[in-house]
Amino acid sequence: MSFEESHAHDMTSSRRLPPLEAWKRPDKWIDISTGLARRDAPRLVFSTDDRGFVRPDEIVDTVNDMLFWNDYDWPYVPGDFETEPDDHHFYFYESEYSPEANDGSFIPKRFRELPTLIGRMPRQFHNTLHDFTVRPEKPDYEDMEDYVRSYYIAYNAFKRLFETAKKTATATQNFSLRRQTVASGNIELRTESDEVGEAFLRTFFDKHFSSYSDAIEIFKTIPHKDIIYTDHESLEKARIQRTVKKLGKVVTREYINFTPVLRAA
Repeated sequence: MSFEESHAHDMTSSRRLPPLEAWKRPDKWIDISTGLARRDAPRLVFSTDDRGFVRPDEIVDTVNDMLFWNDYDWPYVPGDFETEPDDHHFYFYESEYSPEANDGSFIPKRFRELPTLIGRMPRQFHNTLHDFTVRPEKPDYEDMEDYVRSYYIAYNAFKRLFETAKKTATATQNFSLRRQTVASGNIELRTESDEVGEAFLRTFFDKHFSSYSDAIEIFKTIPHKDIIYTDHESLEKARIQRTVKKLGKVVTREYINFTPVLRAA
């Protein structure tokens, strides 16, 4: 296609999907005249994990690698609906997971809306997944129920570990600050109040560190931690402040954020 033809295409075609220059084989996947998906374009099928659930990371990585150039920088223009990031539910469509379609049960809806099964990504990539991948089969009810249960068991373990880690980090900082303040004051004869204050802070620290150690041991026994976070072993070995930072991102997560990965691709 000539530059003139390409330019004319960009001016008149749909912006539902990325522009021609993003695609490795645009003629295979999209109708050059409209910019929409070809009717005869293949749809990608993805394997599931050992529990029978989709792997969001694998889906995004594979689609991005197969269809688009690695140096394509997915645009983002604030206020532009076509480029603004939004959320893709890897199990679609919503109607199939509603209580009305499942004998009044909210389990399928909760399953579909778990943060581990939602991806934040550029809108055009979101549309690509809908247009060129096979819709995942709806899991059996019992499997969805088990996944939801496992998720919340793991989530509660992460949350408890986060809360105890945060308290322990605060206790550690207070104890260290107290000792530094006393030392910097060049106090040769420590007063009774100094010793009482330090003893209180040491007790405060020991209490929370003990709770943190207990939470770590409980955390180790929780099954399916990888549902929420795959690098959980590093959390057990990280310094307390680093652990707090990582866990904070885990317990507040609402989706898997693929936008930075795609923009850096």
